Amino acid sequence: MTIAMQNYLELIYELSLDGKKARVSDIAKQLGVSKPSVNNAVVVLAKNGYVDYEKYADIKLTNKGRKTAEFICSKHQTIKQLFIEVLNIDE
Repeated sequence: MTIAMQNYLELIYELSLDGKKARVSDIAKQLGVSKPSVNNAVVVLAKNGYVDYEKYADIKLTNKGRKTAEFICSKHQTIKQLFIEVLNIDE
């Protein structure tokens, strides 16, 4: 999975944690990309079994997608802690 796809999956996961629905327009706005770019990425994620998605509907994580997103978020938190706590780099 590419870094870009990881970013999409992680954001979908984070949106679902806040009780919000993951929508193409919200993802595009937060990542600063176009809606067609998000749509293309979500279609790829759906083909690979990470999300359930139908055009104009909310994006929902599959079990595989949720587990993968949790792993990605955990990895990013660990790296962030390393930079902040060990290397003393500002957040």
